[in-house]
Amino acid sequence: MAFKTMYDLVRQSIEKFSDRLAFKMLDGEEVSFSEVGERIKKVQQMLTSAGLKPGDKVALYSSSMPNWGICYFAIVTSGMVAVPILPDFTGAELDLLIEHSESKALFVS
Repeated sequence: MAFKTMYDLVRQSIEKFSDRLAFKMLDGEEVSFSEVGERIKKVQQMLTSAGLKPGDKVALYSSSMPNWGICYFAIVTSGMVAVPILPDFTGAELDLLIEHSESKALFVS
């Protein structure tokens, strides 16, 4: 099956695998595709309620965890641009990255 957009891929995965495991933390949280879909919708609503629009950049500062993927998919399926930032940068480097990226919002884990 061919996907034209990231939104198509995410939507069809949620529909096809709704009860299956999508994300799991080692010895921790397990998230089904159905739950991923619900969380993505909530994050999308947060983004649009904050006045963000397609094309806006949103920084994502987090280590690898289910919420990183959920935020990433919510950002890109809303037509926004995700700016992933590794958590091992210094404060000065973070300031520079966020300013240079022109991000209008920042998710932090």
